[in-house]
Amino acid sequence: MPKIGLRFGEVQADEMIPPMETIADEVENNRIFGKTGSQHGVAMSSSEEEYTIGDDYIFARYVHEVPQERTEISDGEVVLAEGNVARIMHFLLTRDGDYAYESVDRVYDDHALEYFIGDDSFEIDFECNRYNRFTRDQMREFYSNAFRVRGMKLKEIGERDRNGTSVSDEVADYIENAGENTVRSEFSTGQKDKNLKGPDIIDGFGQLSEIDYIRIKDSEGEINEAYNDGRYTMSYSTDTNLSDLGGKVRDTISTVTTGLTRVDD
Repeated sequence: MPKIGLRFGEVQADEMIPPMETIADEVENNRIFGKTGSQHGVAMSSSEEEYTIGDDYIFARYVHEVPQERTEISDGEVVLAEGNVARIMHFLLTRDGDYAYESVDRVYDDHALEYFIGDDSFEIDFECNRYNRFTRDQMREFYSNAFRVRGMKLKEIGERDRNGTSVSDEVADYIENAGENTVRSEFSTGQKDKNLKGPDIIDGFGQLSEIDYIRIKDSEGEINEAYNDGRYTMSYSTDTNLSDLGGKVRDTISTVTTGLTRVDD
């Protein structure tokens, strides 16, 4: 099952973001442009759909060319040479300026935003407010709201206040004692389709410790992962088209970004 590792942010700009249909028209006009080695845009010539417009967003397969060193043979010697490769990054921008971008090596959110609304198109002066972590409470919300928890990594074992939790005193004492000699803990169901939220002891670890990573299974059977550093990996079916995938990413923005902390905080 394919996955997309997403990061999130919001645009700060002096001007309003143009309507999604207007941005799409600009995409049609611009296509891919730039000098060799830094060509970028949204490809229009492949057999796959390259962008889609939703009620309040545009979702696209943004392409950006980056230099890459490679080893080759020249005159009988092995040498380092430099070529260019095109990397594809799924990118979603909403009418309100929220966005999600796929984690891709050396292709970043400001590259795509420059293409969609910056000097490459509408010359809007913008700033990226990237998010670099989930709050502690939000990681715990992922745990509490998960249909099933398949795996998680914990730190600061037993250091959260037990007041206001459903953890029994007996379990809480055990976890606090475990935390005296434990820096990190990790739980996993392995290949079994079990739920870590069931056993009292594991649930206690989840409530009284800090969740660094969580792997959850939703009611449709898809596996999503949240990392404390703000990355969220969502899975989707191989037969999902770009329009449906865009809808999934848009829904993810709505449910995941509440409570995110900006990178400069």
